[in-house]
Amino acid sequence: MAKNTKKPVRKPWSPTELKKFKSLAGKVSTKELAKMFSRTPGAIAQKAQYEGVSLALKKAKRKSA
Repeated sequence: MAKNTKKPVRKPWSPTELKKFKSLAGKVSTKELAKMFSRTPGAIAQKAQYEGVSLALKKAKRKSA
């Protein structure tokens, strides 16, 4: 039986992507970020951890009426 010889494809982060990623982290879900950057949710989570960025969604403040 033949071995799977495919190598993982790694796409480096550009400085522009990284800046946009940091500004959106915590405001947009991990799944949505993955779609925006054409990466897997795991890659998004790993980059956030490496950069020290939280992916926890922050609740919007409500205005008192």
